[in-house]
Amino acid sequence: MVFHAQIAAERGAFTVHDVVAGLHDKLVRRHPHVFGHVEGIQTPEDVRARWEALKREERGQAASALEGVPSALPALIRAQKLYRRATDAGFEWPDVGAALEKVREELAELEEAVSSRDGAGVHEEVGDVLMTVAKVAAFAGVDAEQALRDACGKFTRRFQQLERLAAQRGQRIEQLSLPELEGLWRQAKEKEG
Repeated sequence: MVFHAQIAAERGAFTVHDVVAGLHDKLVRRHPHVFGHVEGIQTPEDVRARWEALKREERGQAASALEGVPSALPALIRAQKLYRRATDAGFEWPDVGAALEKVREELAELEEAVSSRDGAGVHEEVGDVLMTVAKVAAFAGVDAEQALRDACGKFTRRFQQLERLAAQRGQRIEQLSLPELEGLWRQAKEKEG
């Protein structure tokens, strides 16, 4: 930040002081419950509601609640941020059970698209399933991106164990039948504990 501010100062655009003053003003503006007295702010929910209201004011009243969520974010992180914004705007399933029911609904639509060999439909429904699973994760307080990273790590460990088990038998996995591979997979899971 200092480097960029120095370049901007040399060009006459703004200074480090301008940046710090802007950050200070934003911090004070978004945290009136800390830096001043605001009526009606007593609970964490009140703080969050006030925070969202202030951000909406900064963005302008006509702006979408979803505006400003960067499209460059990893998709699962973006999905959870979009859902958080939608939730803050009042668009929320009543509980995790309702969100899970939505996952089942989306899975049924995916099955239908797969069985009808509708490539575009499969693409769309896979996205819908992932979005609703991200919402379930948010309900459960789980970071969907980290959960998927962890699952990828677990899959990698188990698959590599499967490869080692096959090699110990003098076999290559490409030559094994699906039932043989499933047997090795179960063994790999057991070894992992």
